[in-house]
Amino acid sequence: MASIKCKFCGGDVEKYPDSVGAPYARFRLAHKLFVGKEYEKAAAAFQRVIEDDGCDPILVGAAKLQSAYIEEVSGNAADAAKKFAAVGDDPGNAPVIRAEADYGAARLYLDLGDIPSAEKILEKSRQAGVSRAVVVWNRQLDTLLLAVKSGDFQRKK
Repeated sequence: MASIKCKFCGGDVEKYPDSVGAPYARFRLAHKLFVGKEYEKAAAAFQRVIEDDGCDPILVGAAKLQSAYIEEVSGNAADAAKKFAAVGDDPGNAPVIRAEADYGAARLYLDLGDIPSAEKILEKSRQAGVSRAVVVWNRQLDTLLLAVKSGDFQRKK
C-alpha cells in the first residue's frame, strides 16, 4: 500500500498505524484510489479501514458503502446490491449511510430485474433523521417504490 503523510498522525501513517488519525488517512487514501479508478487497490484500502477494530463506526460504515460502489463500477451489480443491502440493514451505521445504501441496493435490484428483492428494501421503514441528506434519500426510495407499484419495472427473465 502507498505510504501517505498525515498531519494528524504525526507523520507517515504506516509508521504510526495506531495513531488516532490513521484510519481517516487510510480512508482518504482509499477514496483517492477510487477516484483514480484503481479499484482493486481502493477495495483493499477500504477493507483495511473496515477491519480496524478501533476505527470510528461511522467511518467503517462509509468504507462499507464505498466498497459496494466499487463492486458496482467493477461490473459486479449482484454483489454490489448485496453489499448495499447489508450496509442498509446494519443498525450500527449512520442513518444517512443506511438510506443511501438502501437506495443503491433497490436501484441495482431493479436494474437486475429482481423486483421482489427491491420491493423488500423499498417497503422497509425509512431512516429517521433530521438531516437533509436522509430526507433526500428517503424521497428517492419513495419515488422508486411508487415506480415499482405503478408497474414501471418488469421482472427480467
